[in-house]
Amino acid sequence: MKKTAKGRGFTLIELLIVIAIIALLMAILVPALSRAKEMGKRAVCLNQIKQLQFAWGLYSDDSDDKVVSGDTIYSWGFPASGGGPQGSWFEYPHQWNPVCPLKTVGTLPSSPGTAPYIPIDSAKQDDWYHSIEDGKLWKYLKDHNIYRCPVGEKNAYVTNYMSHAMHTHPQSPGPGAPMVLRKSQIKKISDRFIFLDVGWVKGGGGAYYTPFKAGGGTPSPKKWYDPPPTRHGMGTTFAFADNHSEYRKWTDKHAVEATKHGWGAYTEDNCDCDLRWFSKATWGELSSDWTSCTTRRCGD
Repeated sequence: MKKTAKGRGFTLIELLIVIAIIALLMAILVPALSRAKEMGKRAVCLNQIKQLQFAWGLYSDDSDDKVVSGDTIYSWGFPASGGGPQGSWFEYPHQWNPVCPLKTVGTLPSSPGTAPYIPIDSAKQDDWYHSIEDGKLWKYLKDHNIYRCPVGEKNAYVTNYMSHAMHTHPQSPGPGAPMVLRKSQIKKISDRFIFLDVGWVKGGGGAYYTPFKAGGGTPSPKKWYDPPPTRHGMGTTFAFADNHSEYRKWTDKHAVEATKHGWGAYTEDNCDCDLRWFSKATWGELSSDWTSCTTRRCGD
């Protein structure tokens, strides 16, 4: 007798169970894969910012201990820039003569968006590349891609900023700011950052604005002025004077709140531990403006 077998398919309940299991696995795996991908990008950016740091050190070694200016606009206008134009690590996008690339068109003023400066929104790749090549670090780091983290804003070809303390306009941080003009001035080199990854370029100098002391129009150092960058999560990468680089995550509730503000939007006075660390890592010390803050909760 011939025996036939009738095929049995999935019931609706079984199919739903299989779909639910697949969805659960995806929910577990996708975030893990995303984190792994992000960690890979972070590693690339840490390596790039470390290379910038090495170039910064080489420039100082070749320049009788002097440090390159971190101010990409005002370096053209104030005497401490090291002798006039091209005093910074890279120069804000500006008009130039393609026939004679080393000759800048006209005399640069001290504010962006005014000819011959080029507004950020109008700057093309060639303008950015020229601004990088005009900088003092190009001699040591002739690769345009090093200046831009892969996850930076699309039209930003320089995503890193320099510490406000590194040879910027002497009047901008407030009275008594310990501006660094020579590398040997930096004490505790493992605690002082030179570069940080911002992700895009604002319409201003290439230093990350951090007041030292209030006065003369300078805001309180206990307020975030330039907001804490959120790169690779709730934090960003730093390169320090001893040539190590690291990722730091913002954990203080005030710092997390400040990430929601735009450039130049003062946040309220507080004893934010992240801002306290940032100020000390910038200037090497805290001004008297911080004496009203309790230090125990910040661990210093």
